[in-house]
Amino acid sequence: MGEGREFLQLNLETRAKIIAAIMAAAALFTPYMFSRYFEPFDGIYVIWVMSLTWIHYSNVIPFFIFPPFMLLSNPINTLLRFWFVFEMYRCYIRKSIVRRALYIGVIGELWQLSLMMYQLIWGLLFGVIQIASVPIPLLLIFGVIILKVVKPPKPLGLWTDENNESESTDDFLSE
Repeated sequence: MGEGREFLQLNLETRAKIIAAIMAAAALFTPYMFSRYFEPFDGIYVIWVMSLTWIHYSNVIPFFIFPPFMLLSNPINTLLRFWFVFEMYRCYIRKSIVRRALYIGVIGELWQLSLMMYQLIWGLLFGVIQIASVPIPLLLIFGVIILKVVKPPKPLGLWTDENNESESTDDFLSE
């Protein structure tokens, strides 16, 4: 119980760096795509789960692969995931609003959905009626949970600072 209070008493910059590090780890290691396809050689359906750093195939012998250039295989997805992490960091240092961070997270997930739709359309054109890949919005869900559990501070206004905030609302209310 005391540890939670200590975390809340950290300054904004330290708290934002901790949250950004947690979000960056989630961006690197949480899966973002799920696929299921038929493997004709083995005669089974194979589940394929993909992350920025690993791929898992559930073939006859399930295994994980850690390809060295996985971050570069889908550069737009990598950019969008880390842009979401950066916007989460900016929320906690009062440089951005929560809505903007959530919009960027949703854009990243819509990118994955657009890839799925592209593969689905090409599959339908060639007579393969199978959804090739399904996005997994774990990073967005994880970000929303963090935003709900650890409330980010309100960003400062354009010409206000922390000390004048309460004075200006008191003056406005007294008029």
